[in-house]
Amino acid sequence: MKKDDEIVCQVDEQKMELPVKTTAAMIWLEIKDFIRKAKESYSNVRRFMKEKEQEASPSVRLPKEVSTLGLQVGERVMVKSAEAIRETLDDEGKLQGCAFTKEMWPYCGQEVVIFKRVDTFLNETNNKIQKISNTVLLENAYCGGERSFGEVCDRACFLFWKEAWLKRLPETKETTT
Repeated sequence: MKKDDEIVCQVDEQKMELPVKTTAAMIWLEIKDFIRKAKESYSNVRRFMKEKEQEASPSVRLPKEVSTLGLQVGERVMVKSAEAIRETLDDEGKLQGCAFTKEMWPYCGQEVVIFKRVDTFLNETNNKIQKISNTVLLENAYCGGERSFGEVCDRACFLFWKEAWLKRLPETKETTT
């Protein structure tokens, strides 16, 4: 109970009145304790957020050099070897967020033709249009769904190919005419 700048404490049914100086000292100790606890809580929150941030963004192993070939529709390219492609992938099997899927491995070492450049796409996980760079679609290179989904997916989606996974072939007379 508080009475005119004095605190009255109930101890075994005995009233004890504390002088104002003691009251002020007790309040100051409570404030200091509150500040100490607030700092500890803030530190704990920062530590927690830092751990969550590290979990959310796994270490990304980027290749030393990412190819930007500027490939155009109709150009002939070769899909690099599996070993060369593995060197470009991070721990999740991606390059700059683009996955090299199970359906893409059989194309390694094959000659293919650029069907189209991809600059934007609909991300079906969040239904938003997203930008992408150095990415192309290849003629007759699509996901059949068998390797990842068995026979349950029959959409035949185009696969996104990063230019770093492709090697430009020299022009031949067939491609210039």
